[in-house]
Amino acid sequence: MTLGKGLNFIPTDKISRTNIMKDFKKFERKLRLKHFFHEYKTIPKTNHPFKEKSKFSVPIIGDNPIEQYIFHTKMELSNYKPNKTKNMTKEETQCLRTLRHIETITIHKADKNNITVVQNKKDYANEGERQLNDGIHYIEIPEINIKKYHE
Repeated sequence: MTLGKGLNFIPTDKISRTNIMKDFKKFERKLRLKHFFHEYKTIPKTNHPFKEKSKFSVPIIGDNPIEQYIFHTKMELSNYKPNKTKNMTKEETQCLRTLRHIETITIHKADKNNITVVQNKKDYANEGERQLNDGIHYIEIPEINIKKYHE
């Protein structure tokens, strides 16, 4: 049933409001820092293994467009209600997880129809080789003369 949903199907994620706000806090800090230091040329970074993370925070100055954007985005995020319904059952989720970790198969869309195909990787590669070497649809070009093809 899991593969029957098609290759364009996207399972819903668990989204918590706390994680969204935490991520936005990081983004907000980066945005303010970029705005604050935009006139300075970038200094080459030296990645020292014992360098402490900076705790510098940009002073909030007046009513600029960056602050307006941050304020309005925070308001929108505070009103956001994550969708709690899942579009997959626990069994389907487990099945998908299992299929992802099988390295001997390939999952792809069929050439014809809208069907999902599960195929052994060796068989898939052999079929590709067979079609390329049949001499009917493809021929080998011994040497490529690019100038000849551009004229």
